[in-house]
Amino acid sequence: MDIAGVQLADSTLNWRFDYEYKDACGPAEVTINWDTDDVNTLPHDCHMTVNFIGRRPPLLIFCAIAAVAVNWTCAIFIFILTCEAIIMRRSYMLQGTDILSMCFTALFALPTIRSLLPGAPAYGAIIDLVGILPCTLIVALCAVCVSVAKLNKRYRNQKSE
Repeated sequence: MDIAGVQLADSTLNWRFDYEYKDACGPAEVTINWDTDDVNTLPHDCHMTVNFIGRRPPLLIFCAIAAVAVNWTCAIFIFILTCEAIIMRRSYMLQGTDILSMCFTALFALPTIRSLLPGAPAYGAIIDLVGILPCTLIVALCAVCVSVAKLNKRYRNQKSE
């Protein structure tokens, strides 16, 4: 098999490639010219194995971990604020649109942090299952809870008037 025309497709900017090969043609005194010899007539199992290894650089791995940490930090703080406003009945937090706008802003900003990663893979990678989808779900539930609490508060205020 001729590998002279092999090329890597797509962007390889954020990858580091290495290779290792193993020539299993037997003893060192057996010399095979891969271009002219007919490998089907060799008396023993003779083949060459080439393994290509692709790795992400350490800085890219750090960026991915930092993005997951930022997403989880934002989601946890929004969850704490939502619990403080609803469970602890801090009604002054629900008066303006601050907490609701923060929830909806985070709902659209958290997935955007993921897309800003250099060489971000398609959706469905481990980073999505660990850092993006759970955080987005938490923030979405917080936005729904804050919306329901604000509507409930408005309904009670109108009913009392």
